[in-house]
Amino acid sequence: VTSRVYTSYPAGITGHFGDLGDKEFVKRLAEQKFERVIHLAWEGLPNLSEGNNLRNLKTSKQFLEILASSGVEDFQIAGSCLEYGDKTGQVDEGVIGENLTDFAAAKVELLEFVAGLGVAYKWYRIFYAYGPFQHDNSVLSSAFLSAKNGVSLKLSNPNISRDFVYVDDVAKAISRLIETTGVSGIFNIGSGKSTTVKYLVDTLKSKMGFEVQNQAFEESPALTADINKITKTCGWTPEVSIEQGVKKFVDWKDLGTRE
Repeated sequence: VTSRVYTSYPAGITGHFGDLGDKEFVKRLAEQKFERVIHLAWEGLPNLSEGNNLRNLKTSKQFLEILASSGVEDFQIAGSCLEYGDKTGQVDEGVIGENLTDFAAAKVELLEFVAGLGVAYKWYRIFYAYGPFQHDNSVLSSAFLSAKNGVSLKLSNPNISRDFVYVDDVAKAISRLIETTGVSGIFNIGSGKSTTVKYLVDTLKSKMGFEVQNQAFEESPALTADINKITKTCGWTPEVSIEQGVKKFVDWKDLGTRE
């Protein structure tokens, strides 16, 4: 495991502490002669500015190129559903996105770079993951804080829909694919279903109770994941419903506030 900040890990897990943007540190990592590299980092999220994306793109390219030259046989890398741009409806991995944001364009450029390294890879197009350790500006975190502080939550567009997938399901999908040999390419990781932001917040509201101020907007078409490829490849399907996921999130947040 690589991290900037020193952390103690359980027996059997070795920590390597440094900055992935430090070329000399990455070279030292390469000396370990890893067979497989799992690269999920994208510093600064939820900052999606052009400058932040370019820094992450440069860092990731340098990191992956050095590791590839050291003999790595397999890369596992986090992409994003935003690579589909403004497409709507259910999309499979062959769909080419249009009208990409800076963040999405950076991810697509990194994917093309990885594909040219000559190393087997799996690229995870993760949809709207939610759960523990979400940033404080996320919808669920904001709703939880509103409930705890006794203030109303304002939703500017409650009828917008997303393919929300619980973080435990994402982790299981990646784990299954890591264990599946002989396959490569892009894999969607999502629920395959659209859920409105209003429904997500109302689910939390039913458990905690707080006022929600909804602006009136028509429901907009959603982007959802076609998960046939990952299901056929490794047998993964999402297990956690919205109701279960929100409960898990609330239980986790409650534990943190008590501590």
